Amino acid sequence: MNSTVDPCNDFYEYACGNWIKQHPIPDDAPSVSNFENLGQDLELALKDLLEERPIPDLDGDAVIKAKQFYHLCLNESQISHTWRGVFDDVLRQFGGWPSLANSYAPVNTSIERLYGIMVAKFRVDSLFKATVQPDDKNSEKHVLLVDQPTLNLFARDFYMLPETEDERLAYRTLVRDVLVLLNASPSVAHQDSEDVLLFETQLANITVAEDQRHDIAELYSKWTIGQMRQQFPHFDWLTFFNTIFEDITDKNGKTITFDDDAEVVIYGVDFVQRLDALIPIFDKK
Repeated sequence: MNSTVDPCNDFYEYACGNWIKQHPIPDDAPSVSNFENLGQDLELALKDLLEERPIPDLDGDAVIKAKQFYHLCLNESQISHTWRGVFDDVLRQFGGWPSLANSYAPVNTSIERLYGIMVAKFRVDSLFKATVQPDDKNSEKHVLLVDQPTLNLFARDFYMLPETEDERLAYRTLVRDVLVLLNASPSVAHQDSEDVLLFETQLANITVAEDQRHDIAELYSKWTIGQMRQQFPHFDWLTFFNTIFEDITDKNGKTITFDDDAEVVIYGVDFVQRLDALIPIFDKK
């Protein structure tokens, strides 16, 4: 409170004036609040905990692993010496990256397997979101779920509006510069960065704005994998889901697999339908 102000003249300044003066908005944040301050304090406390050496008799396995992982992430000299080898190993799992001529060897792996591996290993949701969660209409049961993606530019408007052209240019430049850093030729990097943005723009264009997605009951639609394969034939959903779970076992140690009768909840069938039409338009790379 700012008790020097007459509340009858400026109640807002009276009630909040001193708090505003004592909590200026940081240059790297759009706002400040008690919740954000608490979150920052929590992050600092967590940082202090992770920087402590593991205590075998006190810390559980998860805590010990978290501390070890944290210290590995801080070992910049080790990262600078090994990152490219690790990166190239990951690329080889996916048949290489077409933009990097030396790393790319055409393989017969389908987009369904490639994206399934990416979802399983890296929790990717750049093409569409696929996960497992409690069924909104039966919380005692878990279901496979498909939803529209998290866009790399966060919101579809960033791909559409004239006033966000600077953001699109910055993103395109980032993609190009990363490719050049990875030894792609400048001409290939330039063209591929254009292609990436074009595809993502088309993908954003078929999504639904978040302010139109508040009614979960309206979005909710339950399908079988077999129905999805029939209605959306340009993507093999059975291969995709089985790829995600190929390294996961049930309580009896048996690999989890699905057939055409397995149920999937789709949040927004229109998006999946438009995605099915979009996939064959673009080059497989």
